[in-house]
Amino acid sequence: MKWIMGLMVFLLTITLCIGFFAGSGFLNTELAEALSDVPEDFSSGQLEREISETFVTDIDPSWVKKTLIVSPDNRRVAYVIKEDGRWSVIIDGDKQKEYDSIMVDFPIFSPDSERVAYVARKDNKAVVVVDGEEGQPYDNILAGTPLFSPGSERFAYGAQEGDEWVVVIDGEEQERCDGLLGDLSIKFSSNGERFAYGAREGDKWYIVVDGEKQKLYDAITANSPVFSPDSKSVAYGAVDGDRWVVVVDGEEQKEHDGITNLTFSPDSSRLAYAARNGEQSLVVVDGEEQKDYDATTPPVFSPDSESVAYGAMEGNDWFVVVDGKEQKGYDRTGIPIFSPDSERVAYLAEQDNKQFVVDDGEEHNHYDAVSTPLFSPDGRRMTYAALDGNQQLVVIEGEEQKRFEGILNGTPIFSPDGERLAYGAQEGDEWFVVVDGEKQKGFDGITENTLVFSPDSRNLAYGAEEGNRSIVIIDGEKQKEYDALITLGRGRIVFNEPRNLQYLVLKGRSIYLVEERF
Repeated sequence: MKWIMGLMVFLLTITLCIGFFAGSGFLNTELAEALSDVPEDFSSGQLEREISETFVTDIDPSWVKKTLIVSPDNRRVAYVIKEDGRWSVIIDGDKQKEYDSIMVDFPIFSPDSERVAYVARKDNKAVVVVDGEEGQPYDNILAGTPLFSPGSERFAYGAQEGDEWVVVIDGEEQERCDGLLGDLSIKFSSNGERFAYGAREGDKWYIVVDGEKQKLYDAITANSPVFSPDSKSVAYGAVDGDRWVVVVDGEEQKEHDGITNLTFSPDSSRLAYAARNGEQSLVVVDGEEQKDYDATTPPVFSPDSESVAYGAMEGNDWFVVVDGKEQKGYDRTGIPIFSPDSERVAYLAEQDNKQFVVDDGEEHNHYDAVSTPLFSPDGRRMTYAALDGNQQLVVIEGEEQKRFEGILNGTPIFSPDGERLAYGAQEGDEWFVVVDGEKQKGFDGITENTLVFSPDSRNLAYGAEEGNRSIVIIDGEKQKEYDALITLGRGRIVFNEPRNLQYLVLKGRSIYLVEERF
């Protein structure tokens, strides 16, 4: 089906565009590599700053690799150990109860970092453990669950007992059913007060909203249900025979031959989705069908909710449609991106095996590959990285910057005020950061996903590597050296205030929380 194939083409295009950019080779993704005996002769750094180190946990020799997870506030650590065939979770150094096994992808922290959950097995049964409390044992727990509400107050998971399935909300079973739509169907509203999920009764499917069973259908579409940002409305796609309908707050909308990618506007007042009528694809906005095409991509709302854009294919041409107006056609186009101020829209395009960015209809230079464009927080500037032959470069507002052998993954980045820009680059064996066009000191490596500006945009911090040592750099100056900067499990450098930052480090086999004030 063309409309589905179109979506696959776009996702592949985006993947190809971002895949070429180099890493520094010191990405700190294998913590085990740093867990070796290293002499503790740390340098004190050049800056006079108030630095504190708080012990968090030791890494047990029996830890299970790649299970370490850092809390969203970057202050807590949890991981899994296996000793004598028994499995346990370590939370901030405290060993939890032993089990026959701990399921993969766990433990997890709640969004507020206060709570921890995981799935364990004992006596051939699975249990969900939240804040140290075991739930009821079941035969299986639905993959991808448990999950916390956005505010962390609530949790939910799916479970199987015999031939029956059930969703458990805050420890309370809902009505049992014959099957669940999947982990992606269990949703909390943004305020955490409402919940919804998809379930099966015999060969029919239905949505449950706040404990109330909705109408039976032959199928429920993927990624359903969807709450509006204000938590007041819930929508889902459903199939009844040959009819495909969108249901909004219990009311069926117009029928189609296919439906996907339901999207509410940021202000919750509008709804858009991709649909199919016969062999033609289209986007529906506020209940109004837009023009038919051979294929379409998911619709995207602008931050102010006033505009909607999507990609479309007609014949051999792909193009972007913004508020019903077709842009220029190309061999391929990417999913459109609105600027934060909603004044601009940009997207990737490809023509004759060359890729480029289109910004408000204006083509930038063509390259072998380009990364997804990034707007500054104020929407006034746009940047991206590009590959041109064996050289890589950053482009700011269409202006090429200096060319290098490599550009660090995840860069460039803007400061919060949009005035400053930084990225990692490589020349020969040396990696360094370029800030506001100025090259900083070189290192053996720059740690990926660590570049961060302070909230007031005045300061820049990032991780660097020298030999087998890790260092945090603040405004170009080296701080104390450690065995490793913890970036595994979403660890990162965090500014709590304009002159207060924190990060987790490894010293020997111990993890410490480092806080700096300056």
